[in-house]
Amino acid sequence: MEYQRGDKQDLALLKFLKAQGIPVVSVFITGRPLWVTPELNASDAFVVAWLPGSEGGGVADVLFSKPDGSVNYPMHGKLSFSWPADPFQNPVNKGDGKQPLFAYDYGLTYGESADLPQLDESVNSAANAAGDAVIFQQSVQQPWSLIATSAGEQGAMNSNVLSVNTLSIRTADRHVQEDTLQIEFGSNEDSIRFFSPFPEDLLDYAVPTGVLAFDIEHSATTGMTVSMSCGDGCEAELALDDFTTADNNWQSVAIPLSCFVDKGVNLREIYVPMALSAEDATEFKLSDIRFTRVETPVACPGS
Repeated sequence: MEYQRGDKQDLALLKFLKAQGIPVVSVFITGRPLWVTPELNASDAFVVAWLPGSEGGGVADVLFSKPDGSVNYPMHGKLSFSWPADPFQNPVNKGDGKQPLFAYDYGLTYGESADLPQLDESVNSAANAAGDAVIFQQSVQQPWSLIATSAGEQGAMNSNVLSVNTLSIRTADRHVQEDTLQIEFGSNEDSIRFFSPFPEDLLDYAVPTGVLAFDIEHSATTGMTVSMSCGDGCEAELALDDFTTADNNWQSVAIPLSCFVDKGVNLREIYVPMALSAEDATEFKLSDIRFTRVETPVACPGS
């Protein structure tokens, strides 16, 4: 729910103008309430204009006065939602039992004033402790889809079995029914990836303890690569055996997200959180794939 999380360009501009002694009136174009407390603090007045579309001129009619200084059109809008007091107060609405920053139906008119004190910009650390972002746990989790590619052809897994040329995937049982993906690459042209058509913001895990975690059963991961993508020209590939041991049994793997970030991945816009490919034909099993935080930071190889 935080506006421009991790990239506060607008806030930097507001602070710059404020430091020059220039009165700052912020007009916020948005389709929903967002946490903008830092931007509120950096503004002398703050107007939520929602999404005016082709009628943006109507916003200017309200903001600017007539040539003689009198009110052109009155300001009389009221909040149709309560406004969040922190980035994690979601969803927000009247009667949700939460303490908002501004309540439902709040809104000033011309002639009214509200000299707000400096608002608290701190974020509750307990609320900020993100839970796991699950990719696969008994099934592929929303918003992800599992895509298989083989010799230029691809298919999406919509049942418990998928075959594309020499690549095959089926569900298998480990702890409970169908909690595992059993995957067979028939050639070096086979690969799988989890994919979303819209970018997912995973900045919650951009911390020293943030990892891509999963369980794998494989006799040897030599020649296998794991990659992550944030759009065209934004991808990082790692050697899987840098993070695994030569063991025929199930093993838990934790790949530091910093290893992907160091190679240019932007965790704010992830389309492919995990993809796997191999140099040769191979078979392996995967289970419990997720973004999570571990207790102790894990170092990237060679660091």
